Amino acid sequence: MKGARTAALLLLWGGAAGTFFLRGTFGVTGRETRKALSIPFRIGEWVGMEIPVTERERALLLTRDFIFRVYTRPGKPGRVVLLVSWSANDLEAVHPSDDCYTANGYEITGWERRTLEIPGRPGLPVILKEVTGRGEKRLFFDLFRAGGRWSLDVWGHMARLLWRAIAARDVSGGKIRVEVRVGKGGRKAALRRMEDFLAAALPVIEERLR
Repeated sequence: MKGARTAALLLLWGGAAGTFFLRGTFGVTGRETRKALSIPFRIGEWVGMEIPVTERERALLLTRDFIFRVYTRPGKPGRVVLLVSWSANDLEAVHPSDDCYTANGYEITGWERRTLEIPGRPGLPVILKEVTGRGEKRLFFDLFRAGGRWSLDVWGHMARLLWRAIAARDVSGGKIRVEVRVGKGGRKAALRRMEDFLAAALPVIEERLR
């Protein structure tokens, strides 16, 4: 885990340094966006409520175009936490969520490649992670977006951004993080809740993050 974290930091530092080179060589520029911010509070039967974010946390995201919300269905138990961020220059802003959890007292206790079964669309491949801490267990995944396509991990996303910078001078991109708590119904019920939410939310998210 320590070696993987070191490699991730080196990649991010290299990406940040590469940004200055790409800006000068290929004319890559950044600008403010409002793509994530355009995602609505009500998505189908799901209703969102903002989660407070400190100024320090905002600074770590390196973009102001983000939402951090908890979505629930009135009259039904369970919730889904959604983080969506977008940056006109994602070579600077992109990062995985693992350290966000470990810094807050959670331990990554599970990792698997899984295909989520979402009604109305093909299966969605994700890297599903389990974290444990503070007397609870959560499941989450990150998906990274650029050029109208998803990447399962930060490595593939960075590679796509670098290629787009060279070929198309466009390094805009972002990510989503979807999280559920494992409660009374266990892991199966938590995954079902995640899939039900994505059935409503994913088409909306994809339309806004074009």
